[in-house]
Order: sequence, then structure tokens, then C-alpha cells
Amino acid sequence: MRRRLILRRAGTILASALVVVIGFAGPAHAATAPHLKDPAAEGRRLSTEFLTLLQRGDTRGLAKFLDPTFQIQRTDGSGADRSEYLANPAKVTTFTIDPVLEARQRGDVLTVRWGVDVDSTIDGVSQRAGVAPRLSTYRWTANRWRMTSHANFNVPS
Repeated sequence: MRRRLILRRAGTILASALVVVIGFAGPAHAATAPHLKDPAAEGRRLSTEFLTLLQRGDTRGLAKFLDPTFQIQRTDGSGADRSEYLANPAKVTTFTIDPVLEARQRGDVLTVRWGVDVDSTIDGVSQRAGVAPRLSTYRWTANRWRMTSHANFNVPS
């Protein structure tokens, strides 16, 4: 009887410990991110998808594309989180992504450094200046890459 009680308690402790370990092990999506043979090609595809969603004014598609942790940093020093950005996204007329694009992947994170020549309007102000650098970060979740952050930089002088 005493032995059974000890085994039952040990089983309960072991099960509890397993739940804690699994909880701290990190999200399940990290192990399922595809290993990209060409991160730059995927980075170019994602950059094009982002700008195309803005060009089409597709806020529903943009909401799916942006991670809940999304933040943007703009060249004027302003920034926005996901809900603020979805309420007032940039309006893109035309864009051409620069041929030079660098991308790095580690596990479920993809970082893309790229440039774009874009005609856009932000907060009612027309923007066009030439090829400007961008930095975007993506996280693999729910079987797709979702943008977690995006930074716009001024055209280099």
C-alpha cells in the first residue's frame, strides 16, 4: 500500500516536471521551420509579398502577414505596432526591389536586408527618393513566415 502511494506521487511529480519542461522548451513551431537552401530567394519573395499587399490595400492579407509582435520603424523616427500599422498602413503605388538582397536564417527566424525604390504615401505625405535600405525580420509560425519587424532607412547620401 505504501509502495503504491510512493509510486503514484512519483508519477505525479514526474508528470508535473514534464509539463514545466515542455512549457519552457519554446514554441513548437521552431522545430518545423523549413531549412531554406536559398534564404535570399525567400527574402525576396516575402519582401515582394509585403509591398504587394500594401499596393493592393489588402489589410486582411496584411493582418495575416504581420506577426502579433510586429513593429515598424520609419525614416522620420516614428514607429507603430501591428494594430497601429493596420489602422494606417503605407499606400504603395509602384516598387522595384534592388537586385542586392542579403538574408540569413537561424531556426525559425529569417532576417532580410534589402533595398527598394518605391512610390508610397505615409500619413498623407508622398514618399519617393530612390533606392532606400530596408531591414525585415520574419518568424516561422502557423506554417508560414510572418513579419515581426520592419525598418525603413533614408536613401544613402
